[in-house]
Amino acid sequence: MVGTGGGPTCCGEADGSPIRPILAYRNATCEQPEQPEQREQPEQREQRKQSEQREQSEQSEQREQSEQREQREQRKQRKQREQSEQSEQSEQSEQSEQSEQREQLIQSSQSSRLSRALRAASSVPKYSTEHLLPRSSEIQFVIAVLRDG
Repeated sequence: MVGTGGGPTCCGEADGSPIRPILAYRNATCEQPEQPEQREQPEQREQRKQSEQREQSEQSEQREQSEQREQREQRKQRKQREQSEQSEQSEQSEQSEQSEQREQLIQSSQSSRLSRALRAASSVPKYSTEHLLPRSSEIQFVIAVLRDG
């Protein structure tokens, strides 16, 4: 702000009229000359250093705790993944075992039916016309019996 005197001022006249005393008192701080910086006392320097060291150690402790939490979380997730994979593998092996058992039952059943069919075919009464039938008819008969179950 520039007063009527031409020089910069903060408590001078704003518009050619004198400023109220309250405003002048409030703004008086801006007219006080700057004081040179005080030299830091050894005691203050020591306190500042201690404060900085505390702050650094707190930050480093917080970083360490954060890292530990992150590592625990990663271990927990890894463990859950492993358990899930193990569970999945045991389910798959159980399913594959059941499939094998079903396949064995089917083969055993087919083998039993084939056996019965062969016994039935061998116990077919012998007729005099048997010599007229080709040998393949016995095989076809066995196949037909197997198919019909």
